[in-house]
Amino acid sequence: MLDRLDSIPWTKLTHAYGSARDVPDLLRALRTSPRGGHDENSPLWCLFGTIWHQGTVYEATSYAVPFLIELAANPLTPDRTGILDLLAAIARGDSNWAAQAHAAVAAGFDALVAITKENSAIRLAAAHVLAQLLEHVNAVGPLLRGFLPVETSSMWRAGLLLLLGQAGDRSPESISLLGSALNSGEDVERLAATISIAKLHPRPLPPGAQQAMVHAMTLDHLEERFEGLLPWQQTGEIHRDDLRACLDGSARQEAADILIAEIESGTGTHNKVAALLDLLFPSAEPSPVKASELSPLQLRAVRALASALSGERRIFYSSFSRWGLPDMRRDWQNLADGRELTAVDMSLPMLADLENPQREVRPQLLKSGQRVVHRAFGAGTVNQVERTGNSTRVSVDFDYEGTKTLLLP
Repeated sequence: MLDRLDSIPWTKLTHAYGSARDVPDLLRALRTSPRGGHDENSPLWCLFGTIWHQGTVYEATSYAVPFLIELAANPLTPDRTGILDLLAAIARGDSNWAAQAHAAVAAGFDALVAITKENSAIRLAAAHVLAQLLEHVNAVGPLLRGFLPVETSSMWRAGLLLLLGQAGDRSPESISLLGSALNSGEDVERLAATISIAKLHPRPLPPGAQQAMVHAMTLDHLEERFEGLLPWQQTGEIHRDDLRACLDGSARQEAADILIAEIESGTGTHNKVAALLDLLFPSAEPSPVKASELSPLQLRAVRALASALSGERRIFYSSFSRWGLPDMRRDWQNLADGRELTAVDMSLPMLADLENPQREVRPQLLKSGQRVVHRAFGAGTVNQVERTGNSTRVSVDFDYEGTKTLLLP
């Protein structure tokens, strides 16, 4: 095994951290190392960080792929599913070297198909790699469909249903099979079929698909429904945008109604807020939202969010600006009350005396309990002042915005 490894000029090839001279030793170590890609000391972890790194592939990647396939095909290799997961990631990697890396994986098509003849976990991991080879969809689709009638694990059946969508199989047979799975007695199979139908976006959609997508849109963590239960990582493979793109007007409103009701009841979460905003404020290049132009449903959403944001529990961890919405509680309340947003007056000092907003306060002279006004956050009370080199870190409990830490010169 790996007989040709030393014939590759690894020292002249590059990966994420420069010379690929370490790749042959890492590949050899895979023959005996039982530690998987989540162990920071494992060779697989190192390969996930070098020949593939956060979605990017490199010059050395395509040279390593034939050896990875050889290792994955050998029953004596300890972590075959982990290696297959790396191959799937490489197949959909991005960069100037992506075409070569993908072609190298596709060149192992027959070897990967042979691995699918083995036990369920290995078979499914190999099928996951094959599903990334969209140029082979006419062969991969029937292969995946053929596994379903004999698969007894509901979770692995769900995995196969997910892979039909990833493979891009829009054949009538696959669309019919996915449509039938919407009526499965297993939640995970129904969800997997829903995700794949949304990814494929057939026209017309199978009966019941719209309602299933409404339900999926309102779930909190889609990827976590499969986390740790399939022999590959689902990160970046499941997208709410696919679901949203399939929803008609009435289905979008139904999903938004459900999400708003959850925020109103105090059960809103980051993912549900993001899903709601994508449904109701979908502009790719948003200008600031105007109170006078809000639809009744948008206004209800704004009021629900304004109320939630005024509480102590944080329900959103990103910026609202990508939807044209404000990031400050005071502005949210203004929108909820029907008042238009006003631009921050940049001529004012960043931090000033509350009685005279034109007079800047010197950070190093601030004291705990002192009332101040920030040109964006409004009035607040100083909690703590800490000198840090040439800067001053000031913690302020703002009346509307809550506690924020400012680093001032």
